[in-house]
Amino acid sequence: MDRKIKKGFIIIFLITLSFNIVACSKSLPKETKGNDSIINVKSEDEEMNLIIEQARETIDEFLKELNDPDTKGIDFAVKYPFDTDPGSKSSKEHIWIVNIERNNDKYHGIISNDPFYIKNMKMGDKVEFDVNKISDWKYVKDGFLVGGKSIVYFYNQMSEKEKKNFEKEAGFKIKGK
Repeated sequence: MDRKIKKGFIIIFLITLSFNIVACSKSLPKETKGNDSIINVKSEDEEMNLIIEQARETIDEFLKELNDPDTKGIDFAVKYPFDTDPGSKSSKEHIWIVNIERNNDKYHGIISNDPFYIKNMKMGDKVEFDVNKISDWKYVKDGFLVGGKSIVYFYNQMSEKEKKNFEKEAGFKIKGK
């Protein structure tokens, strides 16, 4: 099965997440650069920290599906926390990685959007990452999102109109809305 990135997935870029230590508003501040947006979340956000913890605890579920040659899953991706450039608003920028491969016990993938706070990285760059340090994982199966709890976190804060637009753009539905 071809697990290459779908063109539509790049369009989604799925809410790039950055933990912002100085952000203090419950309404999540959003920045836009070109077609990409970033939402700053406090590093102390308990719900987001639980999402990260759960993603790390369940990474084997993701890897089992990713490595299953008979999978019906598509659009496999992990979100990974990269160190930002000195002087940035955030110390970490959480970026989706697609086209995940394992070579000699090391994981590699392709950056799926242009980072906001990392000048020497761009969409399409191949990166190596530690699968045990991911901050989320996701894939789509039978038209529904599997995993992607950080996506659901933001989705639940959207208006009904935003939710409809998101699902149209994303090309998948979220269970248990």
